[in-house]
Amino acid sequence: MTYFDNWNEFLHEARLLYFRTPLKTKYVFKLLKGKGKIILKVTDNRQCCKFRLNTESSSRLISQFNALFINWSVSKDLSSAEDLPLKITDGNSGKDNHVKWYVQCGENDIRGPCDAEALKSLLKSAFIDGYNHVWCDGMDSWKPISECDELRQLVIDSEEKDSEDEVVPQVTEYASASEQPTPSEDATVTEEDEAKKRKREKKKQYLKRKKQRIESGQWVDSSKNCTVYVSGLPKDTSLAEVADLFKKAGLIKIDPLTTLPKIKLYTDENGELKSDGTVTFVNKESVEFALRYLDNYHFRENCIIHVERAKFEPRSNQQTKPVPASVKSELRKKYLAAKYEEERLKSWSDNVDDGTGRRIVISKPMFSMEDAMRYEAGDKFYTELKDEIVNEIKKYVEVEKVTPIARHPQGVVCIKFKNSLDAEVFISKFNNRLFDGRSLEVYFFDGKTDLQAQAFPSRTAKKPEPEPDLKKEDDFKRDWIEEQSSDEEFEIRTE
Repeated sequence: MTYFDNWNEFLHEARLLYFRTPLKTKYVFKLLKGKGKIILKVTDNRQCCKFRLNTESSSRLISQFNALFINWSVSKDLSSAEDLPLKITDGNSGKDNHVKWYVQCGENDIRGPCDAEALKSLLKSAFIDGYNHVWCDGMDSWKPISECDELRQLVIDSEEKDSEDEVVPQVTEYASASEQPTPSEDATVTEEDEAKKRKREKKKQYLKRKKQRIESGQWVDSSKNCTVYVSGLPKDTSLAEVADLFKKAGLIKIDPLTTLPKIKLYTDENGELKSDGTVTFVNKESVEFALRYLDNYHFRENCIIHVERAKFEPRSNQQTKPVPASVKSELRKKYLAAKYEEERLKSWSDNVDDGTGRRIVISKPMFSMEDAMRYEAGDKFYTELKDEIVNEIKKYVEVEKVTPIARHPQGVVCIKFKNSLDAEVFISKFNNRLFDGRSLEVYFFDGKTDLQAQAFPSRTAKKPEPEPDLKKEDDFKRDWIEEQSSDEEFEIRTE
């Protein structure tokens, strides 16, 4: 930034910058808050020059500055302490009694309107000379500056060597200032570089420590820990028996070495089971489901198992032998085969059970008891509730069907998903969540409970008409006998 202690010097160099930059240049007026300093900031695609006047600003100086550049209009009040953009407007909008000149600086570069003082500054800076053409109102055609009587003296004054030597170094100073940052800017850039360098070094050290912990077995990302620890298993437990139970919690991961569900049952030195083991799922939501529904589960008669999140201990410090390339290639093939099997299980259609057989979820209370008593089946209330629930669920998973149980006192809604994985995600996201001020209880449907039978009876339903009093078979026989006439010989005669 260039500083000026004299207002005239400030105006002179401001004029010069204005005529040396194209009209697309952005001009900014800035009043420093609390200091009252005036700053002219001129920027274009190539440079950014700033000028500051080291005197207290006043309304008189601001008016003089506005009068100087009559084709600038300030969009805001100059008294506010903020950057004020200046708009290019019609030159006739300014009020000035002096003659306004237009100067041809290049083949297609015409500047103006400007007064004689601005032309004088351009001549002194050698930006134009006496051969440049000018024009103003009242002239028939463009003329060289040296042929205009009003401007001839300006050309003579600009040819004085002393004036040239005074102005040109200043212009050079502005150009160099635009290309080189100030000492304060250098310090700021250096501090930013140092901060970025320290941040990169810190992250590098963190990744190095993390790698060492992973190699030593100490690092297990909680977001990727999909393994549960099971204890209390019978001594004769089989892998298939454990898989049949835990697949209810979700899709079990495939072991790439055996291509079987990744279930490990621990054994002692004699090879007999130790009544515990681990099960690894594909999704972490399955872990939460297993902890909630399979902990303290009756695995067999008089046998209760305990399920908890698996915790991995650090491995020994023994150095592992390098794996040959051929073995690595074989392991990679098995790993890809296991991943393919997992993807195949995930992509099963709705007609094939994905291992859990659970796709219908119960969520309650989705509406209050008062709503259940007020609204009948088919009312708009249940349609709007259904749409709201569908929109909320779609933020997480796709939903197949939503069925509010009309007039249910507990506000039950049945939700059907395409697969059990989506159902697990819904349970993990919505269980204990507040819905319309009520804490939700979300769980899998048992497939047996008659929810519709638990609902309030409809107030508008027609009562069944009483059945007609049908005569019994004996009544029909008796009536038939009574209707029959007796033979004359058996009739009692009366005279």
